[in-house]
Amino acid sequence: MLKIRDLRKSFDAAGDGPAEARLQVLDGVALDLAEGETLALRGESGSGKSTLLHVIGALEPADSGSVQLDGIEVTALNEPQAARFRRTTVGLVFQQFNLIPSLSVADNIAFHARLAGRSPSPEALAGLAERLGIAAQLGKFPEALSGGQQQRAALARTLAARPRLILADEPTGNLDEATGDAVLTVMLELTAEIGAGLLMVTHSSRLAARLDRELVLSKGRIA
Repeated sequence: MLKIRDLRKSFDAAGDGPAEARLQVLDGVALDLAEGETLALRGESGSGKSTLLHVIGALEPADSGSVQLDGIEVTALNEPQAARFRRTTVGLVFQQFNLIPSLSVADNIAFHARLAGRSPSPEALAGLAERLGIAAQLGKFPEALSGGQQQRAALARTLAARPRLILADEPTGNLDEATGDAVLTVMLELTAEIGAGLLMVTHSSRLAARLDRELVLSKGRIA
């Protein structure tokens, strides 16, 4: 489903400096992800894990290389195409919850699904919230929720849109161990139910062991 070949991405932290001064964050990354497969990506801070997710999710352009998802060449998308791709094909779960403060939790969850052309029924939305332990928070606004509850609401928002691929950057990083384990269990169950692939960045070897495979990113390459 996902094919990445010779992917390269660099940044110039000093501005418009010479090419040789650029920081090479991704240096020829190659990986495959099968349909419905779950993959943990580990590595030291600064190894390029988040940058890789941003490039796959069409949030950052690549310098060169190929990212294909269901035959779509992500690196060739223009901005309108990339925006549609993010709405309909990939689901992004980051530590920054990015919930809309003026909408209730229920409306936050349903909003992205509607953008993706899907409208979950109230019963389906309530069932999803129940499984994630936030049923009692559906009528509340994000500011009234704890960090852990907001993270689960952000996960529900992603899953309600039924994406082909979920990109999760430390999705349990703001949760205590027990809650993080429970949320990952539900994430894996629901990912399997909708037939999506999952690429999850985590520092936890314990959580990584629960996914189908684990890869390590080191110095911009798959080790």
